[in-house]
Amino acid sequence: MSSSGSHQEEAGFTRAYSEAAKKGTAIIDDAKAGIKVDHVKTAAAALAVDPTKPFRERVALNLATKLKDSKSKKCLDVGCSIGGDLTLLKNAMQGRTGFEAIGVDILEAQLVKAREYLPEGKFVEGNVTTLPFKDEEMDSVQCSRLLIHVPDMSKALDEMLRVLRSGGCGVFAEGNFHGHVIFTSDARLKAIDLAQHKHTTSMCANPGAAMDVYKLLLARSDVENVK
Repeated sequence: MSSSGSHQEEAGFTRAYSEAAKKGTAIIDDAKAGIKVDHVKTAAAALAVDPTKPFRERVALNLATKLKDSKSKKCLDVGCSIGGDLTLLKNAMQGRTGFEAIGVDILEAQLVKAREYLPEGKFVEGNVTTLPFKDEEMDSVQCSRLLIHVPDMSKALDEMLRVLRSGGCGVFAEGNFHGHVIFTSDARLKAIDLAQHKHTTSMCANPGAAMDVYKLLLARSDVENVK
């Protein structure tokens, strides 16, 4: 089963990330996709100035609260980048025993930096559709801005839920490009924005990932308390 919002097998951004992974670099450079960015430098800069940080801190606090009475606190971040969200989760845990930070990313070059930022964490190169973990091994699983780039979202979700224990917590923070709106009376600005939005949407495997993953979760009998 593929999500209804999935684009072609290798949408532009997906292809760009896959090629960077093959080259062993965190520099995403694809002229056709219109992207050139050093993910290590960009992610490091975002740690200092990030408008989404209050939301990410809220996610970390919610996870820490839900797991506070759990003896084991094995927490997996899929598409972990340089470990920013796991660092926030570590802070939210406030030294509680049993906490283990585990991150997976297809870009090994990012994980080098993650190991520097969070040396006590475990960071492994891997793909969301074939996670290198046992069934029900994790107490929590999270991802952020990942599923928009995954051609088979249903398979990715199956895999993340496979490694999550019964009663564990999952957080899937994704975007929805279909909800894009610009408020302006400037026709030229509207045209530029429309062209940019059309291009960005065409380069994403799942431009409506937020809605799609929500529907997939609601349809499952083994998932509860979907919010």
